[in-house]
Amino acid sequence: FSTHIMGGDMGLICRLFIAGVTNLGEIVIVHTEQVPIGNFRTRYVQLCKQFRVTAKVLDMQPYVETILNLQQNDANLFAGIFVTRKGLALYDTTSRDENEKAGKMAIKQVSINKNGVLDVILDELRKGTIKIRKTADWEDVKAQLTSMKRVKQVTDDGVQYVWRKPADGDDHFHMAL
Repeated sequence: FSTHIMGGDMGLICRLFIAGVTNLGEIVIVHTEQVPIGNFRTRYVQLCKQFRVTAKVLDMQPYVETILNLQQNDANLFAGIFVTRKGLALYDTTSRDENEKAGKMAIKQVSINKNGVLDVILDELRKGTIKIRKTADWEDVKAQLTSMKRVKQVTDDGVQYVWRKPADGDDHFHMAL
């Protein structure tokens, strides 16, 4: 692989993907892990060193302070926040240095258009551009990647299709991807 990347969904149990990126731009999930939040910081550092991860996006909710603290020592970590909006833009990044005089903190954030990105992920999985090796978490990964459904929603602005997770299902590995 030319590089490794990490995606994570934060919670009491944090779900992580580590993926290798091929020279053709294919993403191959090589490691999955479910880490209790109490062990997260230590395990995060270990995995980044073990796989030589060069870029990371971790869901910033509900542990904003954890992400902000990790960013102080990791210039390649972006806080991810899911947004819902119309349009083709799948994501927007915000990156700025701290400016004490202006009262602004350093920010590295990516705003992810949830419905658009989940559509693209489904398409990439179907095309085989994203591949997933069977890991110890395979059954959980498979269940969580298939729990969300795309449903039609009628609003004042018209009809749109949105992704919904069932009340009895988890989507954590899906959100980590």
